[in-house]
Amino acid sequence: MHAAFDSGAYRDMVALARHTTWLNGAANRWSDYGLLLFVVPVVAGLRRNGWRALWVAGAMVAAFALSALTKLAFAEQRPCRTLPSVGHIVALCPPLGDYAFPSNHAVLAGAGAMAVWALDRRLGAVAAVNAVVIAAARVYVGVHYPHDVVAGLLFGALVAGGGTWAGSRLGPPVLRRVRGRRGSDGERPDAELPTIAVVLLGKYNRRNER
Repeated sequence: MHAAFDSGAYRDMVALARHTTWLNGAANRWSDYGLLLFVVPVVAGLRRNGWRALWVAGAMVAAFALSALTKLAFAEQRPCRTLPSVGHIVALCPPLGDYAFPSNHAVLAGAGAMAVWALDRRLGAVAAVNAVVIAAARVYVGVHYPHDVVAGLLFGALVAGGGTWAGSRLGPPVLRRVRGRRGSDGERPDAELPTIAVVLLGKYNRRNER
């Protein structure tokens, strides 16, 4: 196990946590539960914004899944494992095999913030601040290097931004095509009924003439 290039910054944050014990509990809870704030714009914007509001949750799920695969690829151990000399940290150190890069919390926060920004710019600004606070708190409580959370924020934002762009470009044509098919399928039986009636009526008249 080796220390990361930003281990010095990590040590500084852990030292800061030791000197601000009054903030430890709030930071620890916010690092875990601050993500729940991203539910608010989903519920609030569902009726007005439709799929874009649901995409906040969808982006976070998609980003988390991709992040889990990335963690396995890099297999970076937590700093509280590679730097035991830092001593006490605020949070419990995750077990070996629960890898650090990228930070899942930061990935979720970055994806949520970007998806909310696509939904509403003002809410997006608030969501971005929340995402940065969550990411910083993960370093403050001692379970991530700074580069873990920075990469996580960018990773999540990229997934959400890419999905938003793809949905805005590909979604409308697909919906128009689906609606067009439904419309044509719905009109076809009605359009064919007069033709069928004329044919049957013609056959009936010819029989009577004979």
